[in-house]
Amino acid sequence: MSLLLSLNNPLNVNLLTGQLLSAPAIWAKPDGLRTALSFMGVFHSAAIKYVERERAAKNGKSTLVTPSTFESHIPFEEWIRTVTKGVDENSQRSHHPLVFGGLLIGIGSQDEDILSSRLGVALQSAFVKATNLAIQEGYPRDESSLLEVVLALNHAFTYLSDLERSKLDYDRLLPVLMNSMLHFPDGLMSGYFLGAADGDLRQVSSKFFNWSKGSGSYRQVERILTGPLISNLGPLSRLVAHTLQQVHDPWLVLSAVEDLADFSRRLLTQWRQNKLSEIDTSEEGMFLHEEARRETLPTLWRLLRATLFAVVIILRSAVGRTVGDGVLASTDSKFCLIFGCSTRTV
Repeated sequence: MSLLLSLNNPLNVNLLTGQLLSAPAIWAKPDGLRTALSFMGVFHSAAIKYVERERAAKNGKSTLVTPSTFESHIPFEEWIRTVTKGVDENSQRSHHPLVFGGLLIGIGSQDEDILSSRLGVALQSAFVKATNLAIQEGYPRDESSLLEVVLALNHAFTYLSDLERSKLDYDRLLPVLMNSMLHFPDGLMSGYFLGAADGDLRQVSSKFFNWSKGSGSYRQVERILTGPLISNLGPLSRLVAHTLQQVHDPWLVLSAVEDLADFSRRLLTQWRQNKLSEIDTSEEGMFLHEEARRETLPTLWRLLRATLFAVVIILRSAVGRTVGDGVLASTDSKFCLIFGCSTRTV
């Protein structure tokens, strides 16, 4: 990040951006979405620092050690243009939204309009275009690339105008969002973490069972809950809900609802097969070890509660879409077979 801020030659900033986007040291062995989040954070932090420096310059106060360096830095808008020019065809498309998204978040998180309206619109447009192209290229097989795009969009979506949001390719985006949230390893893993937890439940005395913090299944639940995607499950579910309202093909809504129903059934089955489901809340003190009661089980409840709220948010949007869609609201549609509809079509 320091190099992005200290270089005073636009060509060097351009070159550095391109090198970061394709550097084997960053991308050869990525740590899942955490690598992508850290990479986006570089541009996010750099944008914030640049805004602070611009603000200090206007107030006549240098935030740097040497005044000469303060005088020679690239003007902010030129720096934004230079960074974005470094995003080119020589790097993987799924990395591009991370750069644009990081800049959008860093600038948008400030209280003042630091960019001209024209450049702000151009940056938003570049982000949307990069997102659409990355999804088009990665769908349906490149899981890691699609997750990067979902991560960037989930964080930057709130900083997009309604006009730029309308340009997103929602028909391609919806299946990607559903798979990322419900099925991918960085998501909810189709609910199979519950089955793994049952396998690690151990009887530690004549009457107590324990689910240890050291077990692989608990570490898995903790990793899911604190991961870059599920730790922001609220905004992600609202993004899915918005996408459901915007897709052009009504059968994509039906497919998403069926996917959600299958996920819910699978999660319920996994829970019923888990020995923890046999212990009533009032009986936890009699059968569960203190470690399970106070540490591991509350973590699982947090993940399940977050999942429940996400499902409700998405289903509410799906029902709202159905009310205004004659195809989905027809009594012979699969949606009505799942949830029930009136005999009167809309």
